[in-house]
Amino acid sequence: QQIGGVVLSFSMIAWAFKQQPKTPTQKFVLLALADFHNGTTGQCDPSFETIASKTGYQKRAVQYAIKELQKQRLIKYRKRRVNTHKHTSNSY
Repeated sequence: QQIGGVVLSFSMIAWAFKQQPKTPTQKFVLLALADFHNGTTGQCDPSFETIASKTGYQKRAVQYAIKELQKQRLIKYRKRRVNTHKHTSNSY
């Protein structure tokens, strides 16, 4: 489905619902990431702050959940930097 020029990835959300991470926080963060996924480009690059805002969790809780989701091989996470070597949003 396309809304505002963005193809939503309902298949990613359905996939996230089927996963069994270790905690409810990890599950909710995984669902938030699935919601941020762009079905056209395959990109998913929200910042920790954006995920925290969407889920209502503190930034630190989101960072920990993402670390654990990566350990469980449910996501791949890559820090991104701009030309000035300043950290920008992450890629999942």
